[in-house]
Amino acid sequence: MEGVQSLIAIIRDILLIIYLLLGIVVALVLLLVVLKINSKVGPVLKSLQDTANNVQTTTVMFSDLAIKPLIGVSSFIAGIRQGLMVLSWVMGRRKGRR
Repeated sequence: MEGVQSLIAIIRDILLIIYLLLGIVVALVLLLVVLKINSKVGPVLKSLQDTANNVQTTTVMFSDLAIKPLIGVSSFIAGIRQGLMVLSWVMGRRKGRR
């Protein structure tokens, strides 16, 4: 009976060692897969970051060169329009007094 128990203990220990080695192999394979994916995705992420920077630069340049001048012109025209409205109101009141 004692021989069977010691045989079972030896088989148990061997199986534990095999599972441990398989776990190490699986962890190493997962690590290699993650590193491979990172090496493939890294340049793509860099390219996306460069594209985002280019879009930001283009947007700022477009805002500085097109939008801000249009806002200035629009404000100037609105001011002239308001001034003309006030001037016509004043002229209308003067005509009404005579």
